[in-house]
Amino acid sequence: MELVDIKLRQEKYLQQAKISEEIQRIKRKENELLEQKEENENSFLSISLLYPLETERELLRRVRLGDKEGAKEVLNEILGQILFKNGGQIELVRARILELAVVLSRSAVEAKAELEMILGLNFEYIQEIGKLRTIEELCIWIVKVLDRFTESVYENRNIKNIDIIRKTREFIRANYKKKITLRNISKIVYLSPYYLSHIFKKETGSTILNYLTKVRIEEAKGLLENTDKSTTQIAFEVGYPDQSYFCKVFKRVEGVTASEYRKKIQR
Repeated sequence: MELVDIKLRQEKYLQQAKISEEIQRIKRKENELLEQKEENENSFLSISLLYPLETERELLRRVRLGDKEGAKEVLNEILGQILFKNGGQIELVRARILELAVVLSRSAVEAKAELEMILGLNFEYIQEIGKLRTIEELCIWIVKVLDRFTESVYENRNIKNIDIIRKTREFIRANYKKKITLRNISKIVYLSPYYLSHIFKKETGSTILNYLTKVRIEEAKGLLENTDKSTTQIAFEVGYPDQSYFCKVFKRVEGVTASEYRKKIQR
């Protein structure tokens, strides 16, 4: 029990430290913007731009990939933004965090999490959030919500070979830019390529190739949204040496071409 308490305290401390760092970063950015304003009124950027939509999109991408640790990092950035703007107003913080929970649940459903379970969790969480009385409790609560929704994308409770599945996903997320073969991955988990492929499909409902494609396309979407890189450059960056093949895969997965996706996001 003591070890569990120590771990919880450590996690809480780390989260608060990361949020604190993010608030300091925003303060530095605000000072830079204020200096710009003094130099040139027309060049001033609104403080509201310090919480860009792409940060939220990145959070949702991490949830869709079942990337719990990556999602937590982005969530802490968002919490830092929320607290910086509304730190002394708990009801505003509560409302913004509840909005985040709703967005997270929608992302989990889009990633094929079980709808009935997500609706049940939403009801449970809405009941819970009204009882929280401090900003610290709200921050801890949204991390719990994030964990649960991320897990729901690749429901782990009934997976027998969870360590194998987790290591496989982590390896793919760390190496998607390179050429990855089933043999590469099977060496990491000490299984034959055939048996690994069989286990992954049976436990997750997806093939390893489909998961790799999903990771690559999600990363490509991020680059299309946040950079001016060409589709050729993006194709190489996410592991497709053939640009035309990348475009074909992107359209199959997203229903639109990469160029059409970029135009849609920029509207």
